[in-house]
Amino acid sequence: MKKVFLGGTCNGSKWREALIPMLKIDYFNPVVQVWDDAARAEEERQKKACDFELYVITPWQTGFFSIAEATAAAASRRNSSAMFCVLEHDNGADEFRADQLESLQAVSGLLAGFGAGTYRSLVAVADALNQHYVDIPYSPSLVECCIKRDGPTQIWMSKTEYVFKKNELGSYVCAVHNTEHLAKFLKMPDFRVYQPAKRPHAAFADDEREFMAQWETKSELPFYAYVNANISRFLAAGQKVQAVAIAKWDRFQAPKHPGLRLVCPIKALIESVMAADAAVTVEIGKADAIPAADEPVIQPAVFVSIEATPPADPPAQAPQDPEHATWSDAQWDDWSRSWTRLSGVHFAKLLEAPAIQQMLMDAPDQIYERAEQKWEKLMPGVPFPLVEEE
Repeated sequence: MKKVFLGGTCNGSKWREALIPMLKIDYFNPVVQVWDDAARAEEERQKKACDFELYVITPWQTGFFSIAEATAAAASRRNSSAMFCVLEHDNGADEFRADQLESLQAVSGLLAGFGAGTYRSLVAVADALNQHYVDIPYSPSLVECCIKRDGPTQIWMSKTEYVFKKNELGSYVCAVHNTEHLAKFLKMPDFRVYQPAKRPHAAFADDEREFMAQWETKSELPFYAYVNANISRFLAAGQKVQAVAIAKWDRFQAPKHPGLRLVCPIKALIESVMAADAAVTVEIGKADAIPAADEPVIQPAVFVSIEATPPADPPAQAPQDPEHATWSDAQWDDWSRSWTRLSGVHFAKLLEAPAIQQMLMDAPDQIYERAEQKWEKLMPGVPFPLVEEE
């Protein structure tokens, strides 16, 4: 089976977790918990052993070695088995500066001159790699030779020569149609009926890949808007597509706005169907409230109504303080870092969320002033949307 080396940006980036479910071929992930001499040696061995060397560069890239590795792979392989992909966004708000992106596009052009394949999305990478997947059907007359040696193995039986050659999946096989010869082969310890090992792959149909290509590269807020505007399509999609979309949504949640927890509407509706012994109806709000596919939104516009006997009203509870009420200065600093790198449009949309507005009103003075200064820098002449109470 063909195998790809997954090189490129580490530093906490989750692009590998997004790509692996889309692959049909085997892969090697060089990211390990402990980086030592053994891990380094294994990485170098895998680079040479794998059929493809892929390097994905995202805005989380902090060094230059991966670009050097990609250049070396393109120069040595001199064909499309060297692959280079630049993702303009990583985890939503993180994106390259215009000058950085221009430089990386120039690198892509240079590597393409060596014959390397260059890409701008993980869906395109997966499609290119999956073209090399070969599904060999089971055949009782196809025999595998387990003798370890370089090159094919030749066996004479009576006056018939059998040559066991390496197939697309790396096994040495030969078709044996003579039933008497087949029986003799199978009595020998180094021969057996060939049964290709298959990894469980999340292979996607053409229409699924086309649908995924519309949102796979979207950054955080445009992705939220697209899900809300196309929730029916996501619910009608297969479980593999839903899993990729939910994983993408969840990746945006964890490191970002701790005070604003957005439940993925796809996941919420699926769980509601599974949990309720009732009919579930989905309505996407009113027609004039549906956001456009490219209109960023924060609050999911999805409502779930379950036709079942309503539970008894829970006892009244005293209102609870928000989670951020007990935050330390360090936690507030961590939260502010989640939006300090946002562009003007994304920052403006973020401040439209009532939860974010409340957090800023509750924040220490230095955090509020940081947001106000960022607004004045990005939106000169436009009044800050929040007015702190005296």
